[in-house]
Amino acid sequence: MYDAKLPQWGFIIFRTAYGEGTDAKWQGFRFTYDMTMTTVLCKCWRRAASLCPTHRSVFISDSSLDKADVDILRRQFKIMRVQNQIPDRIATDCFLIVDEAVLNHRVISSKIIYTPKAPGDLDPWQSTLSLRAVDPDHDASAPAPSEGDLFEYEGEITIPLPRVFDWLYYCFLVKSEDWETRYKATRKGLAELLVAIYFIFD
Repeated sequence: MYDAKLPQWGFIIFRTAYGEGTDAKWQGFRFTYDMTMTTVLCKCWRRAASLCPTHRSVFISDSSLDKADVDILRRQFKIMRVQNQIPDRIATDCFLIVDEAVLNHRVISSKIIYTPKAPGDLDPWQSTLSLRAVDPDHDASAPAPSEGDLFEYEGEITIPLPRVFDWLYYCFLVKSEDWETRYKATRKGLAELLVAIYFIFD
């Protein structure tokens, strides 16, 4: 990532909850997202602090998307892609969803900030705020994974917020063509040693 010197990189992130009080929660999510990104790039990745200013995810807040399901968001994303509304170097084969469950998560309500800890603590895949990552081009007619597989994929996955940035790395530079490869690489990558333990921000 450092050597590629990308002018910008990030995700499209859709908000799908617009009820009373959600504006403040949305701002809280954006704060948590940015702070997590800074921690991951400065403390988890090698030589990556200089990537912070170029990480520019696009946050879509549009009340017409209130309670929008995945099919609606896929259509919206594809329209944006066809009409060249997605900035250069923003991922075009994946988007993230921030729904009501995310906005109501204790990490957001308590302004809990990610801090990496030593190996042996809780696995981040079970212990923290997660987002849904969606494949806009998923073929619903494709065979479903076998029951009991580690990778349960039906066009979307859930991924811990601290690992979103690893996922983006594998999207851009490793060129993993299928989501199972990306998923397993992200899950077993270097950041697997750094777990999602948080402390209270005040």
